[in-house]
Amino acid sequence: MLRLVHQEQIDVNSLTRADCDVIAFLKANDPELLKTLRRQAGKAREQAA
Repeated sequence: MLRLVHQEQIDVNSLTRADCDVIAFLKANDPELLKTLRRQAGKAREQAA
């Protein structure tokens, strides 16, 4: 959660319980997919800026 708020600069008020559940699931079951998705999200954010 701390990473999402500070490094990814996601507004904590916009997160839902379902979002946290998905993140926890990916972290536990497919950490490589989570890593890939984080990279892709970062690239998309950079291109939008």
